[in-house]
Formats: sequence, C-alpha cells, structure tokens
Amino acid sequence: MQPQRLVALCMPDQKSLQSQSMIDLPAPKVNSWVWNGMLARGCLTLLTSQWKSGKTTLLAHLLAKMETGQPFAGLPVQQGRALIISEESQALWFERARKLGLKDHRLTCRPFEGIPDRAQWRQLLQYIENLHDELDLGLVVIDPLIMFFPSYTEIDAASAAQSLAELRAVADRGLAVLILHHPKKGETREGQAARGIGALNAQVDIVLEMSYFSNPASGDRRRQIVAFSRFEETPRRLLLELKPDGSDYTVLTPQAAGEHGVILLDLLRQAIAPVTAASLRARWPDSHTRPDLTTLRRWLARLTEQGLIVQEGNGRKNAPYRYAVREGER
Repeated sequence: MQPQRLVALCMPDQKSLQSQSMIDLPAPKVNSWVWNGMLARGCLTLLTSQWKSGKTTLLAHLLAKMETGQPFAGLPVQQGRALIISEESQALWFERARKLGLKDHRLTCRPFEGIPDRAQWRQLLQYIENLHDELDLGLVVIDPLIMFFPSYTEIDAASAAQSLAELRAVADRGLAVLILHHPKKGETREGQAARGIGALNAQVDIVLEMSYFSNPASGDRRRQIVAFSRFEETPRRLLLELKPDGSDYTVLTPQAAGEHGVILLDLLRQAIAPVTAASLRARWPDSHTRPDLTTLRRWLARLTEQGLIVQEGNGRKNAPYRYAVREGER
C-alpha cells in the first residue's frame, strides 16, 4: 500500500435552497451496505472505543473481508476497496497487511504535521474525492477523528457541524465513511460515550460503541459493540471474540440475544454439565442486575428458539429443565 499526495482544493458551488411536497417525494434508494447495518455508501458511521482497545484491529479484519466479500461478524460485506487515513506508521500497517493479506486498499499515513486547519481539512476531502473518482472506493476511514478533523471540532458545535457537513458531501458521492473516535473519561451511558459535543453523535447516521466485555486488565479478547442507527438493518448488539492467533473474530451471540443473552451464553460455556435456571441465577455476575426466575426462564426459552442452546428434561420436579450451549457454540 502506498501513501498518496494531497492535491489542491476545489470547492463545489453552494447548493440552492428548495422545498418539495411530501406526496411528491421520490422513493429512497436502497442502501448499498459495505458492512451490512454498520457501514453504507452515502452514510457516516462513528465508532467510539477506549484507546488501544482494538478499534484498528477490528478495522483491519473488516478490510480483510472486503478483499473477498466474505461476511464479517456474521454480517454480509461488500467486496471493494477502502482508503484509510491513519495516525499510525506505515510499519504497523505493513505488519497488518502481511498478516491479513491486505492488498487492494489504499493507505495515507500522517499527512499533516499536527492538527489540520480548515483549509487543510478541505484539501484532504478533495484528495478523497479525487481518489474515489479514480478507484471507485467503497469506504474511507478516518482514524482517529482528533488527528484529522479541524481544530476545535470536538468542543465547538459550529465547527463540528461544518466539518461533518463537508464530510457528508464526500459521502454523498457514493462512499461509506467510518470515523474512529475516543470516549469521554469515566463512566458513560450507552449512546453517550463519544468524547466532545453531542453534535458528533447527532449528525452521523450510525453510532457504534465498542467496549471490553469484562475487566480490561483481564486479557479477555471479547468486545461488545452497541449500535444506535437510523436504519432497521443495524443490529443493536454484537459480541465478538478475537481468536488467540489474531486471525479472525468469532461471533459469540446473535444480535437479538441482547446483554442478558451474552451473560447466559457465557455462564453456560463455563458449565461442565447442563444446568438449571436456578443454578444460572445463582451464578449471575455481581456487575449486572440479577433477574427473577420467571424472566430468566423466558430468556432461556428465547435462546433455545434461536438454536443457540439446548434444553433437557421435562420441567417436572424429578426432571427439571437443564440448559447447555449447542455443540459448536462453546
């Protein structure tokens, strides 16, 4: 992968204001998903996660799936070429490209000395447009926001709105845009993890928040992604685990299972033999609210219907229902 030189700025004319009767609105185009539910041509996606927690690793594996059009995290991926604007060195990307077989994507490392001003930002956007015209890119990645968006974008609403509007104009040319970002300090509520002003979350189309599933110091390779989106196709949650050799991710639960399903599957994988609902409730982690037995049995029934777990017994006193993960899910 070779870095590309930036080119001179050529700004488009301002669009004229107009209105249209709602009854005459044209039917919307079907989303062209680069990564189904997560990244779409013409849309902006913001991925927020703790620094050094695996954002770029996740990105690299997605790029590998884009090379061949294979699914990633259980979701379809469109074969295509991406441009990555990265703060990392070419040496780090060389190792990723070699390990994962990245060939067709384009990489631009550290194009600026320091944080760009507005003119440099627009120059970068023009460069992206020019490269897209040449190569028909499917995805452009900005990793991370703080290094490539104009100064004060994180803290100034007007600057953020302008930067995102200019970036959306690039996306409107048929590009999916992924922006990698860092979280606020301390505890945050779901949907509010992104550092900076609310406009960052409000003006993108899809918000993804990736977090450790357990204690960050534990060495646990599992990551949970929570999503907020304008689109029905976007899964609410994903739980992924990086394989020990770093070759790929394993999907640990379907989107519909939710956080409680993730916990149940984790408990069942730890069990040596099939266990009852009461036993699972007793083992419920202290970090999460313990459900009552009725609720817990309903969750177990749902996982059984989805085919993730199996149920034994007949529900009577001498043969209570016992549950285990289906073979192949352990």
